Amino acid sequence: MTKEGDKLDIGGATIMGQEIAASNGTIHAIDAVIVPTKH
Repeated sequence: MTKEGDKLDIGGATIMGQEIAASNGTIHAIDAVIVPTKH
């Protein structure tokens, strides 16, 4: 995870737009697919 100014990147994906409130948390739109690594 990296942060530069207002830009937040997680796993190579940048959080885009605003947060969407849900009944069980918050939804963030991102500009890439984050695929978990296999262990």
